[in-house]
Amino acid sequence: PYPFTGGTVGYFSYDLKDITLPLKKGSEAVKTGGLPTAVLALYDPVIVVDHSEDTVSIVSSGDNGSIKRHEAVKAAIEAIMDTQDKASPEETAKEAAAVTEPTFRISAPVANLTREEYIERVRRAKEFIAAGDIYQINISQNYKADFVGDPFALYSAILRERPAPFSSYMDLGCLRIISNTPERLLRVEEGYAWTEPIKGTRPRGRDGIEDRHFVNELRESAKERAEHVMIVDLERNDLGRFSETGSVEVLSFERIETLPGLHHMVSTIRGRIKAGLDAAGCLKSFFPGGSITGAPKVRAAQIIDELEAGKRGIYTGAIGWVDLSGEADLSMAIRTAVHTEGELSLSVGSGIVADSIPEEEYDETVLKAGDFFNFINKETEKNFDG
Repeated sequence: PYPFTGGTVGYFSYDLKDITLPLKKGSEAVKTGGLPTAVLALYDPVIVVDHSEDTVSIVSSGDNGSIKRHEAVKAAIEAIMDTQDKASPEETAKEAAAVTEPTFRISAPVANLTREEYIERVRRAKEFIAAGDIYQINISQNYKADFVGDPFALYSAILRERPAPFSSYMDLGCLRIISNTPERLLRVEEGYAWTEPIKGTRPRGRDGIEDRHFVNELRESAKERAEHVMIVDLERNDLGRFSETGSVEVLSFERIETLPGLHHMVSTIRGRIKAGLDAAGCLKSFFPGGSITGAPKVRAAQIIDELEAGKRGIYTGAIGWVDLSGEADLSMAIRTAVHTEGELSLSVGSGIVADSIPEEEYDETVLKAGDFFNFINKETEKNFDG
């Protein structure tokens, strides 16, 4: 009854593209700006909290080692419950009163590019498009801010007020990942692989009338739709690398998904996986996702390396799990912040095509960053200045 019942959980940084795409020769090490290239850990058993049913389950694979761990976890939970049952009403009230919600504060975020520098990179990207090297590319910039407090408290607040379909939090010791991504990179289940690229974004309106205006504007945008079609074609091709001939199909095209802060244009593409391939093989053939590189993918990735300032790291990589049965669900690491040693880092990007207006592409990155930082500032009574 659960989507994940034990297996590996973690992330793959975007910079693993250096070994999944034919970009470099030899065995040059992948560099990610000081962070691990990938972190994966095996979890068996797992504790599943079903918030809708208000239940907690312990799930394990059933081998000898996991059975012992399963019993240990069960005993620990039962001990906690027994202690709570024996507590007097006065003790329970005193304990509840002593619990205060962790707080957090953030400095004004600083981008690694000025407005003019980002616009100049968009112009250069358009020159590559005009020259025929590519016909679509994603260019990003990074924001950093000092962060004081509990990063999990920030994630909890985001989950409460701005939940996204693939929200996740990971405390990996050397870093903490706070992801509020709406995009699925790859799902492997029952012999099929799915991807659901997002291309096209508009803000939420201040009221119902303005909200519908932005949805209609997104649906009718020739630029956004052209960019979306390019990425759907790219993803069909990428799924075709490891799918049976003729099995790749578009299940849903250009649907509008609405989140608390933004509207997105999304499609779903599926293919039946060739015999003998597992989730890891599918991911290797598919990675990185086309919606955050461009088309053609290899040349776009090369140009991104040339135009962007620094490595992307976790941003636009993958976050998720591969379970013990070989199925997987991995999200695209966008709207994803990384917390390390009192600093919060967030990257945002925009898709560039031939008729992109550089100033508007910059504004889109500010919109996406603002959707994240404005929420934090609302919580800490500060203002985000793009």
